[in-house]
Amino acid sequence: MSKKYIFEGYSDDTFGEYGISQIDHCDNGERSIREFIVSRPNGEGMLITGQYNRAGMWHIGMSLLNEDKPLDKAAWQISFEQNEEAAYRNRLIVNAPDDAWIRSLADSE
Repeated sequence: MSKKYIFEGYSDDTFGEYGISQIDHCDNGERSIREFIVSRPNGEGMLITGQYNRAGMWHIGMSLLNEDKPLDKAAWQISFEQNEEAAYRNRLIVNAPDDAWIRSLADSE
């Protein structure tokens, strides 16, 4: 089994994870960077970012949390796809191991 996290932006001000946690953030169109961590207890994980850009599209970025803890390729599947409803709302799909958890960095600030 795995957990399916879906990261996506809506309109010009809301970005979040809509597969499991339903955590999102609205910045009232200020184009701020929204940050999420998806991690396992052993420290393996990734940082996901979302920002509405000047071209009117959602930019979604991803990086490892720790270069010494690469993702176990057999346990993590990551894909990027277009949204069927609106092209500006691309989405990042992260199938993570069952012991993974998510946290919004805005929640911890």
